[in-house]
Amino acid sequence: MLCSRFLKTRGEKRPGRLNRTAERGSNGMLHAYDGSLQWVLHHRPVMLVVFFVMLGATGYLFVKIPKGFIPDQDNDSMSVITEAAQGTSYYLMPSISSRCRK
Repeated sequence: MLCSRFLKTRGEKRPGRLNRTAERGSNGMLHAYDGSLQWVLHHRPVMLVVFFVMLGATGYLFVKIPKGFIPDQDNDSMSVITEAAQGTSYYLMPSISSRCRK
């Protein structure tokens, strides 16, 4: 019974326009990938030079980029600031904030 859902009869209609467009796009990308892969495989010495240039550039940037802009550790803290008129009591603050949200 499950095979009847997957097997197609000969009289079925063609796939829709979106399906055909997606299939052409997928085949185009596959063709471009195949062409670029063939080029790389035929120019191995060039790609070896590119690899070592990229490796050197990565090492250079690792040394040159400052390391202090990323924190060493996450201290799991969050800071919240609330403001109210001077003299407002602590117990009045929740009622003020609930009126502001409406």
